[in-house]
Amino acid sequence: PMPNLATATADWQMNFLIQEIGKRMPALDACAEGNEKQAELARQTHQIGKDMLEQCLSTEFGDADSMLFVMTGIQINMPFEFEDYFQPLSFEVRKKDGTVIDLYQEAFGTW
Repeated sequence: PMPNLATATADWQMNFLIQEIGKRMPALDACAEGNEKQAELARQTHQIGKDMLEQCLSTEFGDADSMLFVMTGIQINMPFEFEDYFQPLSFEVRKKDGTVIDLYQEAFGTW
């Protein structure tokens, strides 16, 4: 049986996601049921992860010319007869001086 995730305190990751998605319910409620709502849930979950990543990124490594390349996206798990798919949503390089260069369009085009 599925545990009550709202009270299952041992699963901190799921509890964190429930809490953060709860803050984003207006965006989800504004969507039609079905695929549109599922796509918005994936976008909101991606943003939660990206916000967490932003808090721990650092360019404090290597020498003065070292750069950090960061790519984020959504893993799309497909039925068995299809291959899974990774949809990149951001791709950037971060330099020591704080400069962030968006490489997404150059690498993947527009969508």
